[in-house]
Amino acid sequence: MGGFANRQIDCYTQPARARETMSDPGNASGYAILFSEIGFVLLFTVLAGILAGYWLDRQLGTVPIFVLVGFAIGGTGGAIGSWRLMSRFLAKLDESDRR
Repeated sequence: MGGFANRQIDCYTQPARARETMSDPGNASGYAILFSEIGFVLLFTVLAGILAGYWLDRQLGTVPIFVLVGFAIGGTGGAIGSWRLMSRFLAKLDESDRR
């Protein structure tokens, strides 16, 4: 029972700790880098998918069906890449909180 109570209290103090570390200048730049990296990953994967689909549509002489497929594949790849970036960043943040 004591473990559950400690976990419950930790859930309430976690956002406060996140705000404290976010105001630290060293970690604030880390957040800015993470968000810009996520933006670049999404931009380039979606753009690559659209361009590949456009090229394929031009080669086959089809309607822009492959542009839509490329958009979907690029968006999925970007979401997976962003998820991996965020997971890695949060793991590092959690590791630094434990120290």
